[in-house]
Amino acid sequence: MVVVSAFLRGLCQRLQATIAANDELPLGIDKELGRLLKAFVSIKVTTLEAAENKQSKSKVVQAWLCELKEAAYDADDLLDCLVMKAQEPEVEASVTDVVDQRRCLIFNCGQEHAATQTELMIQDIRSRVQKLMRKKPFSLNFHHRRSSNYMSHYEVEARKATSANSGKFGRDEDREKMIKLLTSEESCSHEDLSLIAIVGRPGVGKTTLARIVYDEPRVASHFPLKMWATASEVYDAGRLLRSIYESVDGYPLDDSVTMEIIVAMLKNTLAQSRYLLILDDVRNEIFNSELLQEQLKYGPSGSKIVITAENEEIAKKMRLPSLCYNLQGLSREDSWSFFKECALPIDQGSCKNSREIEEVGLKIVAKLEGLPLAVRMVGRLLCLNFNLNDWKMISNADVWRYKSEELRGVPAALWLSYQHLPPHIKQCFGCCSVFPRDHKFDKQSTVHMWMAEGLIQPQQGKQMEDLGNEYFDYLLNRSFFQFSSRRDESVAHEGIQFFDEENISEEYIMHGLIHDLALSITVCESLWLSPVSRSMKENVRHLSVWSDKDTIASVLDIGMLHNLRTLLFERIGSSSFDYDALFMNLRCIRVLCLSDIGLKNLPDSIGNLKQLRCLDLTNTSVTTVPHDLSLIAIVGRPGVGKTTLAQNVYNEPRVNRHFRLKMWITASEIYDAGRLLRSIEGSASASDFFTLEDAVTKVKYTLAQSRYLLILDDVRNEILNPELLREQLKYAPSGSKIVITTENEEIAKKMRLPFLCYYLQGLSHGDSWSLFKECALLLHQGACQNSKEIEEVGLEIVTKLEGLPLAVRMVGHLLCLNFDLNDWKMILKADIWRYKSEELRGVPAALWLSYQHLPPHIKQCFGYCSVFPRDHKFDKQSTVHMWMAQGLIQPQQGKQMEDLGNEYFDYLLNRSFFQFSICRKYVMHGLIHDLALSISVCESLCLSPLARDMKGNVRHLSVQSDKDTIANVLDVGMLHNLRTLVFYRTGSSSFDYDALFMNLKCIRVLCLSDNRLMYLPDSIGDLKQLRCLDLTNTSVNTVPHVLCGLRNLQILNLNIRLITLQPFHHRGMSNLINLRHLKVLKVDEMYKIGQLTSLQELGKFTVLDEDGHRIEELKNMTQLRGKLCISQLENVHTKDEAMEAKLNEKELIEELVLQWSWDYTWDGRPVESKFATLEALRPHANLKTLIIESNTGGKIPTWLEDGSLSSLETLEIRHCYDWDISLLRQLKSLKILRLYGMLRTQHVDMHNDRDVHQLFPCLRILDISRWPGFFETLHIKDCPKLRHQPADNSGPTLPSSLIDFKVLKCAGLTSDSFFVGMGRLHSLSSMVIKGEPAFDTDCPPEHLPVFTTLPWALVSLKRLKVAGCPRLAACSSSSDKSPMLLEYLEIKDSSLQILNGELLHSLINLQELKISECYELVNFPNEMEEGLHCLVSLKRLFIDSCYSIDSLPRELATIPSLEEVCVTDCHSIESIPEKGLPASLSMLIINRCGYLEQRCDKDGEDWSKISHVFYIEIDKRNVREETFS
Repeated sequence: MVVVSAFLRGLCQRLQATIAANDELPLGIDKELGRLLKAFVSIKVTTLEAAENKQSKSKVVQAWLCELKEAAYDADDLLDCLVMKAQEPEVEASVTDVVDQRRCLIFNCGQEHAATQTELMIQDIRSRVQKLMRKKPFSLNFHHRRSSNYMSHYEVEARKATSANSGKFGRDEDREKMIKLLTSEESCSHEDLSLIAIVGRPGVGKTTLARIVYDEPRVASHFPLKMWATASEVYDAGRLLRSIYESVDGYPLDDSVTMEIIVAMLKNTLAQSRYLLILDDVRNEIFNSELLQEQLKYGPSGSKIVITAENEEIAKKMRLPSLCYNLQGLSREDSWSFFKECALPIDQGSCKNSREIEEVGLKIVAKLEGLPLAVRMVGRLLCLNFNLNDWKMISNADVWRYKSEELRGVPAALWLSYQHLPPHIKQCFGCCSVFPRDHKFDKQSTVHMWMAEGLIQPQQGKQMEDLGNEYFDYLLNRSFFQFSSRRDESVAHEGIQFFDEENISEEYIMHGLIHDLALSITVCESLWLSPVSRSMKENVRHLSVWSDKDTIASVLDIGMLHNLRTLLFERIGSSSFDYDALFMNLRCIRVLCLSDIGLKNLPDSIGNLKQLRCLDLTNTSVTTVPHDLSLIAIVGRPGVGKTTLAQNVYNEPRVNRHFRLKMWITASEIYDAGRLLRSIEGSASASDFFTLEDAVTKVKYTLAQSRYLLILDDVRNEILNPELLREQLKYAPSGSKIVITTENEEIAKKMRLPFLCYYLQGLSHGDSWSLFKECALLLHQGACQNSKEIEEVGLEIVTKLEGLPLAVRMVGHLLCLNFDLNDWKMILKADIWRYKSEELRGVPAALWLSYQHLPPHIKQCFGYCSVFPRDHKFDKQSTVHMWMAQGLIQPQQGKQMEDLGNEYFDYLLNRSFFQFSICRKYVMHGLIHDLALSISVCESLCLSPLARDMKGNVRHLSVQSDKDTIANVLDVGMLHNLRTLVFYRTGSSSFDYDALFMNLKCIRVLCLSDNRLMYLPDSIGDLKQLRCLDLTNTSVNTVPHVLCGLRNLQILNLNIRLITLQPFHHRGMSNLINLRHLKVLKVDEMYKIGQLTSLQELGKFTVLDEDGHRIEELKNMTQLRGKLCISQLENVHTKDEAMEAKLNEKELIEELVLQWSWDYTWDGRPVESKFATLEALRPHANLKTLIIESNTGGKIPTWLEDGSLSSLETLEIRHCYDWDISLLRQLKSLKILRLYGMLRTQHVDMHNDRDVHQLFPCLRILDISRWPGFFETLHIKDCPKLRHQPADNSGPTLPSSLIDFKVLKCAGLTSDSFFVGMGRLHSLSSMVIKGEPAFDTDCPPEHLPVFTTLPWALVSLKRLKVAGCPRLAACSSSSDKSPMLLEYLEIKDSSLQILNGELLHSLINLQELKISECYELVNFPNEMEEGLHCLVSLKRLFIDSCYSIDSLPRELATIPSLEEVCVTDCHSIESIPEKGLPASLSMLIINRCGYLEQRCDKDGEDWSKISHVFYIEIDKRNVREETFS
């Protein structure tokens, strides 16, 4: 019998869902899917259900249904393939489970060709369905039988209530006869072993009777040894003997135990005492075995063997004294009593038609032939149904008239019960036909299998697991399933069994007749293969395979498994088996359950089972899954957004949580696997110091530590050694992933790792238009007169951009805020659109168009950037300096070249020629780099091991060599015309830089990157045209004197990080009058630096009392910009000397630091006051940041009082004692005020008569150390003399805008009076209170304020840390008892008395609680223990360094949402609480806790209390992983 209606209903739902996502489907496929859906929908489900019920009478109907289901299966497989290939490994994964999966159609062949293939497959399935409809062998007016609904809760409870006496009808006499046969003196007088065969037709109750006898106390006392073995599917005497021995002690034997050992052990066991052996459901000729007869005859006097069988001939073949007990069906009276209990478990009372129902019921019982199984199933079908018509419908059902052979030997009552199952339950029941006969299955695994097969219909608001449990319970209560073992004498036998939530059995079985029914309805789909059943067909979808010996090859034809959806594979044998070949043929597998103790390792081919939903390895020796290091290749044409997608995935929080180690490598210009490995380990510059062997060792160690994600961006070449890479990258924990972005999927294939190609398509037209509008700022066009016409033209332009995000963005930026319709039409009709790709050197026309509309001076700056390698990280300042050195920046009056260069750079950035990278760097997209190379093809060249063709007319050159091959790459004799040389070199061999410099006659820009370069040859002095010299990435530690003769030099950079760099004090350097930028160590020590009047950056100037280093050197340096620090100002002796610096004329300086040495010792010479000196150092009004340090003049300079520094935003005053800060009130632009070291000030009145905000209206941060403060952020630290002086007991004078408040080590402030009235701080979200014993105070500790009460009414507080407050005992009372918003609470070295019941009831939002360094804490307060259940949102609990505490909270298990517990350095804790840990806990960390660690280890006494926790770390060991291993 074939069931297709429910499957077809689910298929149509999936088709509709796929078509609904038509934006993601290639053109044409959505239409074909729609036609296929229409074809399936034309087959009415109700008609199918009627046909399914008729098929037992018509083989033609059954064959038609088989063909239809095959077509439906093929359509379902196709849909799965589409979805699987559309799954984008996002970004937990999952690539492994953490990641979302985006849907679109992806194929391994060309996109258009693949779409065509898919359309043809869909058309073929649709054609088959339409053909089937035309030749359907039945009319469409079949009567549809209504299926039973789910049982109500009332119905189930009623059944439970009446189950106590079920199943005893008519079996008392049989039981007594059997017991007498077994235990009577007459039966025991025989010396030989005898056999009793309970014989009867299927369903009559043979197993039930045997179970009743087996469990009878009289039998148990008579037979010291009892054994039970199910023999229905045992075809080998050896396996039956194994099962018999296993039943003795209840444990399975290891597969390594040979048959000789089993025979010897069993012989010894059976000879010890009188035994009873039950062999249930003996169905085959196994008793012909000489081995079996030989072993079972060794029984002591009175031993018995009882078999249940349908055929008494089986007993005769045992050649033992035997007796057949023929079990008859129930009498009519017993059947009716049993039926009433099942169908009418409660008194129908005043039911109007109770008499008529009983009359019909008696007729039904007459048709059940006394079979208890049939009585029970039909009774349950009609349970609590008092509708007379329904009873008559059952009594008059057609199925009663069918012959036994038409029903495949299954009683009509069982077919009737099946026909009244809901369709979705039918297919779940049919799926169970894959189990062998008498197979014991558990509920959870069965539901998981249904889920994997897609048999559970989704319902809004319900989990699939819950729905599956309901399906299972329905079949259980309808007797399609039974409990496998006896739970209660009243429910354990075949009479009747009910599902009881309070006494759940772990395993279930199907009665043999029910199993035959399941096989009958899935005859075309399910198959069970065994050594005596070897016939297999290609259309089998669900297969169970068993082989006891090494005969698996003869049982299973691997080549016929390509359509399989389910495989239950049980194998016992010593020979090896080719699982790799098996997995290679399971193309459509959804459920795979392997049972093979010899299987220890899964082959990598398991990764190819892309449709697999359920993998069960419980009964194997596999301890670890394959590392499954897999590769995902994001493949797409240039500019489609591969790198952008990879970056989005890389930065996704879910990916961050899933992968502990993440690495990003740009591989476009890496041509050697060794360099790639060095890049993985560290930066490219650092890699020079590591050999390849060192890099291999480091990478192997690093990657083995934790699950990693490695992004290899822009892989373009094929030089990378796949063997070396694969060998190193394979040392990865399970779940590690490699993602590459590439234009060619062949690169991924050469890695020889399991990989998936994600073919990234261009944006849809709708998405392209949305991005274009955002870039062109069309959203801001407002009431533009021609907005409609502009949009029409814009849509046509977008059509030409081919869905490339880069092209959309660049043309959008080109037209940004341009509402001139003619300009838009000009772009639309540009000639460039008509050019072919090869004419544009493979660069999209949109990029050429954007370049053509650059201003000429910007074009040459952009073209110059082609000198850099692909994916080079640009530094803005360095790039501008190179443009300046090449003369590419057009001078403008009143503007510095640096400012103009920055404007050029920003212009290119805003037009998308540059893009933001990381660490304030920028990159060019690969296509933009190709464009730059195309427009400078005769001038610029990047030389590498793959590009060695150099011409003499090259003006700008970059050279890259990873190995000692620089001589092969660079022809020094062809460099005489060079203006730019960017030189990257790594390698151990020497290089002749002297010869190089001798040929650079026209060089303007020279950038050297070679860590082995330590000295510059004197020939550097011959580069007279040199403007820019960058030695940052070298080891040059001194500058030769000849360099001072390069008068054109504008930029000089050395490696200032080099610890061996010598002090910079060449007197000749002052000759470099054109030098604008100098980056060297201790530049402030340079003699006569004031002669470098073009210098833009100085950074620091140290004033010395000697010629060439006095402050007057700053006089003419009017071009200085950025930051300037002037130190050792004590060497400025007079006001006039200070005025020589002319700081008020340096309008480009934004940050000024004025430092006096704090340890200065006066030498006795006349010195004006420090106040006078500071007064003369008045800066320019443009200054934004000012820092004054260690000026002890005692007064604030007038230029800080009078408000002349109108642009000042940041002011720091350090160690300037006795300054009156209230005089700063005129600094109206001040945003940040930092005051350090005001130790002599105890109280400052920073109020005025009206509002505190009028002091500094723009102030946002006031950071004070040893001084008071206020505003949005207030940190008060180390102010031991500071006191709070309350005004009218109103609490602290703090603004209501305060957000972040910290009081650290201020003994005078941590008092109750200071915190009174804090309830008005409605913006306060974070507070830290840290007390500390007083020091450096005039007040004895006993007179210091006491902090005992924490303020309650902090309505907005989310984070609170209290430390060093041992007297803190309570929260202040509040009339408002509403819940607090507090999410984080940390109590350190303080009392826990504040955690009383009243507070805990208000902490319903608390998510994290930390308790640390409470050294005197012995146990948790009782009030806290009783209130822990109120912390309903608490997820993390940390207990650290509480040395005296002897136990964890007793009520820890009552915290409902707790996920993480970390206990560290608590040596006195002895055990986990008796009530255990919460069920919600997923992480437990215990470190340095002595005895507790031992108890919680996997062999410890408390392991059972914590074994449910997913991640357990003890003493920094992952105990869970050790447990699995």
